[in-house]
Amino acid sequence: MHNKKTILTAALLGMALLLSACSKMTQGDGVGGSLSDSSPQSQTMTQGDGVGGSLSGGENAGSDSASFFPYGEVFYDGRMIMGGLEEPAERLDPAEIYANVTYTPQMFYGDYRLNHKNDGIQTAYASREFLNSCKWVKGDQISDSLSGKIISSIPYRIVAGNAELDNALITDTNYNWCQIYFAVSGDEREGVYLDAAYTIEGKDIIFTPVSSWSFDETTGELSYKFEEKQVKYSFEFCGPKITLSTEDASYTLIERDFTSWKSYVTEESLSVESSLSENSRKVDDIVGIDITVQVDANGKLNPKKSNFTLKTESNGQTKNCNGCAKWDEDGLFTFSYTDQNGETKIHQMVMFYCGFDGIILSDGKKNYYYLSTFLSEASVGHYTIEDLGANISEEDAAVIETLTDEEIEEIIETRDNLLEDFEKAFYANGIAAKIQEETGEIVLDSSILFATGDSSLSEDGKKALNAFITAFVSVIDDSKYKGFISKVEIGGHTDTQGAYDYNLELSQERADNVKAYCLTEAALSDEMKNELSSILIPVGYSYDKPVYDKKGDVDMDASRRVEFVFYINLGAISGQ
Repeated sequence: MHNKKTILTAALLGMALLLSACSKMTQGDGVGGSLSDSSPQSQTMTQGDGVGGSLSGGENAGSDSASFFPYGEVFYDGRMIMGGLEEPAERLDPAEIYANVTYTPQMFYGDYRLNHKNDGIQTAYASREFLNSCKWVKGDQISDSLSGKIISSIPYRIVAGNAELDNALITDTNYNWCQIYFAVSGDEREGVYLDAAYTIEGKDIIFTPVSSWSFDETTGELSYKFEEKQVKYSFEFCGPKITLSTEDASYTLIERDFTSWKSYVTEESLSVESSLSENSRKVDDIVGIDITVQVDANGKLNPKKSNFTLKTESNGQTKNCNGCAKWDEDGLFTFSYTDQNGETKIHQMVMFYCGFDGIILSDGKKNYYYLSTFLSEASVGHYTIEDLGANISEEDAAVIETLTDEEIEEIIETRDNLLEDFEKAFYANGIAAKIQEETGEIVLDSSILFATGDSSLSEDGKKALNAFITAFVSVIDDSKYKGFISKVEIGGHTDTQGAYDYNLELSQERADNVKAYCLTEAALSDEMKNELSSILIPVGYSYDKPVYDKKGDVDMDASRRVEFVFYINLGAISGQ
């Protein structure tokens, strides 16, 4: 069974907001309601509300410098000296992290909106610049309730998260709820919004508007109806900014706490006190992250009023730890701290700032949720066989259920280190082997090993295979990986030309011949050959597993390959 993480109460706004706007019976027809009408779901926009702003994306993009946040400056616990941030030897590329992140609905928590230009002028909700440049569509393309209106094709504001929303829809945890706001053509003072549920598919966000809803506070009964229509946008994150795109338009929204509407006050600050969500993985032993960043009237970081403190839990004891951090404009979040054992820990990730709900950190492979909201296992996902790619055999899949998340995370870390060591060894020896990081498969181009239609290793193929297996063995023979691998499958794969049975026989013969060479002719010790003889398993796949190109067509060249896949010895690790 999985260990359950201890949930700590976050000192944010809390769930007290949940029913604050509900009367005994709250009704919602206000899908598409005017922001100035009096329906229960509508809001009255007043100057200074900060919703409006100039376009922050596309050709008329506003300057990012309008944001008050001191990107690249170090903020820290008051007990540390300025400049105490420890950084890795090599800076990670946040674009790669964003490209590899498994996006979840919680990453959209917050109040994202168009940014104001720092010109001292506030409008009701959107600047003339936005109204003059945005793409317009008929309202009924988005929602039936907007029929007869001409609205912006992309919303200028999205509000999501249990601490951000104040209507009763969030009591139903089967959906992720939000409000999306659209500009109305020809009216600089009016906008409309929709209550909606949303889902994430890859790098698309899909909204399903709610046509009506009602909530009885006395009985706690909530009812609602969805429209049949949906609206989809592609998205990209970069720090506190989200760019939403359609085929012909693209606009960037920025989280409320980073918009330049804050420039109308003397001192600007960002403050979030976040705690580890139940069912979330955690970074090291960190169970809480407190951040306060304050900028003075001159736009300079005020170190005396800024703070970065981490709460760690070890051996049942919770302790505040000194820390330093900085958030670069490209989204990379770097922080270092001294743990309870006096050891300095350094991390680089991207941070998703979720407003009143907290923050999420991600290294591109794993997500860490520090939110005020309880997270179900289904919403964030516990470790499964998929987390270990192709390196777990089907018979070992059930063993995962007996391991704790901490044990599985240690296994994944060892697996990742092993793949990294393979990559270093192949690079050092000039070996053309491709490692599939997501699956753990190591791919050799069969055209290097075999002639077309032939299962016998060519002379060049023997040289290439000798270099590969020598480097491969040098890694798995390292003492830190002893007992970690139970078997290594040699998979033979063909393209889709020719008869299936012919290709099945060809792929099996090729896999057999690769194993035979490794155990007889390769420049390995007799001891190592003997060890390999018990773990190398040749398998022919014919064209059961073709490789596809970006267009979805079979890539014939890439499909002709030999793969080495190691399997993790979960039985030995779990003691079963």
